[in-house]
Amino acid sequence: MPKIKLIATDMDGTLLNDEKKITAENAAAIKCAKEHGIKFVLASGRMFEASKPYADALGLDTPIISYNGSLVKDCLSEETLFELFMDVDVAFAVLQYCHKINLHMQAYRNGNVYTDYLDASSIWYSKIINRPVIPLGEKLFKEKHQFYKLLGITDPEKGRGIALDILQHFTGQIEITSSAPGFVEIVTPGINKWSAVKRLAEMWHIKPNEIMCIGDSYNDLSMVENASIGVAVANANEKVKAHAKFIVADNNHSGVAEAIEIALDRE
Repeated sequence: MPKIKLIATDMDGTLLNDEKKITAENAAAIKCAKEHGIKFVLASGRMFEASKPYADALGLDTPIISYNGSLVKDCLSEETLFELFMDVDVAFAVLQYCHKINLHMQAYRNGNVYTDYLDASSIWYSKIINRPVIPLGEKLFKEKHQFYKLLGITDPEKGRGIALDILQHFTGQIEITSSAPGFVEIVTPGINKWSAVKRLAEMWHIKPNEIMCIGDSYNDLSMVENASIGVAVANANEKVKAHAKFIVADNNHSGVAEAIEIALDRE
């Protein structure tokens, strides 16, 4: 069996427990993986600035995949290795349409997250990522900018229907995924976590059969189903589990550490 040389993991719901912390077991396993020469990469829907403190705490020296693959940035130097913004006109049209259907929106650029108005979900989100969410009011829907990602936040039961509606109106112009129930995450076509993982693997001359990816939600599906070893934590949604080669403990019980054990057993 080929040795695993690259492990990419989702953060929220996977590496992080429900308190948004990294367990001691996960931290120790990641350190062990690094000592065995494995590249360990954080792959998140989060902005770079909201992931970097965790990478620093783990002592990682690898790039961070942000915005579901729209930005890959070196953790230490903060050099941008890859970025792809949404088309300016498309992003503007999507924002206007979402405003029309009363979908509460957040938009990401320049290391900041902007919203139309602050509500309970925005305040909650700000606490989760430990970054301010900046309210712009109607200005959000009236100015054109380059955005890495747009995020609509709605009732969990309505998320899928709204996502399908937006996709229908912008067929071929956007890609939509979700990292949590009620999150409608919009990026440019072809962008996903696996596309970013592949870029890093090619940069490091790592073969596809030497990659492990770990996740829990729809925005992790691309990397879990395409990696040589796709791993789902026990709290993952059923679609991710169905495409995983292994199912490990949930995010509150150090599932990432269990996955790393599987990788090390292949040596």
